[in-house]
Parts: sequence; C-alpha cells; structure tokens
Amino acid sequence: MRIKTLFMQGFDATGILNDSQDGSGCSSGFTLSSTCLDTSRSSAMQWSKTDYIVSTNPEDQDLDVIHGFLSQSYWARNIPRETVARSLQGALCFALLHKGRQIGFARVISDSATIAYLGDVFVLPEYRGRGLAGWLLECVTAHPQLQGLRRWILATADAHGLYEKFGFTALKRPEIFMELHDPEVYSADR
Repeated sequence: MRIKTLFMQGFDATGILNDSQDGSGCSSGFTLSSTCLDTSRSSAMQWSKTDYIVSTNPEDQDLDVIHGFLSQSYWARNIPRETVARSLQGALCFALLHKGRQIGFARVISDSATIAYLGDVFVLPEYRGRGLAGWLLECVTAHPQLQGLRRWILATADAHGLYEKFGFTALKRPEIFMELHDPEVYSADR
C-alpha cells in the first residue's frame, strides 16, 4: 500500500491506495466505489482543517447523530433508524467531525462514471456559520471516485445559495425529469 495525499485550499486529504489488484474487481487506486464497495479503513479518505475532519471511514459515522438529525429534517421526517442504517451502506458517506464528534454529514449515491445524487447534507445548528458546509462540499466534490461525472443532482428547499457556489443550477429542462415520490413512506399512520 502507498498513501496518496491531496492538498486543497488550506486542508489536506489522505487516502490509502492499493498497489495491486485487490481481488474485488477494482484496479489499482482508490477502491471505494459503488461497484466494489470496500468499507474497510484502508479505502477511506480523510480531510483535515484545524480541529475538523471530513472522513469517508464508516467507523467515523455516528448513526445516532445522523438518524437524530434526519428524523427531524423536512426531507426525511420520521425516517426509521433501520432505513438510515441501510441508506449508509449503499452510499459513499462523508462524516464531518469536530474533535472526534460527528457534527455534519453528506452522502452520495453514484455509479462512479456518469451520475451522482448528493443528499442528506447537514451541519448541526450549533456549528453553522463557520463555513463548514462549504468545506464539506469541497471534500465531497474533490473525492477521486466522483470525478468526471456528467451530472450531479440534488434536492433542496433552502440551501440554493450554498450549492450554487459549487456550480449547481436549477434544472435546465425540468420537463424531462420525473419522480416516483411517496411523502408518507415514514408516517406512523401507514
């Protein structure tokens, strides 16, 4: 193994690269991908800035914090803990940590070739206003597995200005997009 370090705008990212084929169908390089999801520590990346860390290591994800926030959010109100746990397993997740405590989160669902869906982005209220959401998005969009994609998509009701700083725009042709949406899927009345 060899270590690859990336330097970007005042923070660094470290990821461990495999020197040879690992038997999972992944070639040399970062092995965390949707087709060869390796959630071991050896495939995780980490960025640091002062007392803050962004990590893709599943061991750094605090399900209590993630579920606690999402279950109260406008987009996933009442989401069951088991559903959140399952969603983490099928995505590339980014935990934002302050001195070892998770304070933010983002996850990406992608085929690592053409498209990525960015979702569940949050920073806990007491940590907002410090530029951490922007830094978290810098880390997400810098991840080697997410380069060269034709399209990124996301949904937001209130953070348009933040995402616009990263090149996101309103749908240019919303008439070609469709959805299958069940807003009551997490309702106790079902």
